[in-house]
Amino acid sequence: MSTFLQFDVQKNYDQEIENLPPRLLELRTKIHDANYLDNAINRIAYILSKNLIDNSEELQLNSEEY
Repeated sequence: MSTFLQFDVQKNYDQEIENLPPRLLELRTKIHDANYLDNAINRIAYILSKNLIDNSEELQLNSEEY
């Protein structure tokens, strides 16, 4: 890649970063943190499991329709 093209790509990236909300910038940093990802995956699994358990009767009724 030419030096000019690299500079242009970096310039565009820097401009995009400036326009992002602070929360999104924070999450972009956290996505590279293994502990953060492990905790996020565990939270998602917990919430999904809880919803499946809480709605198990509804799920059973819906499966009988098919």
